[in-house]
Amino acid sequence: MKNDEILAKSRKEGKDEGVIYAHNKGRGLGVIGFSVICIFIVIFNFFNGISSHSVFSLFSGFVAMEAYGKYTVIKQKTFLVTAIAGGLAAVGFLGNYVLMILRG
Repeated sequence: MKNDEILAKSRKEGKDEGVIYAHNKGRGLGVIGFSVICIFIVIFNFFNGISSHSVFSLFSGFVAMEAYGKYTVIKQKTFLVTAIAGGLAAVGFLGNYVLMILRG
């Protein structure tokens, strides 16, 4: 295919590979940043005797939703199992966090 044909096909499909690449790159960096911040907060909380259930809930929920998104496209059972386990963990950690706060 010539460059003009490739560009015409891309425009017809309505997909810009540069934009898709930028979204994926940004998403990847966001995951790294989120993970680093979660790790820092968990370590900080550990040394100060503070519970990290809220952080675990956020991280588990993130893992669950990312795995579910992959499962909907790829249909690989590993992603489904990860989504279910992560979702259950997120709900459990969130419930524990809420109960701890309400009990004082």
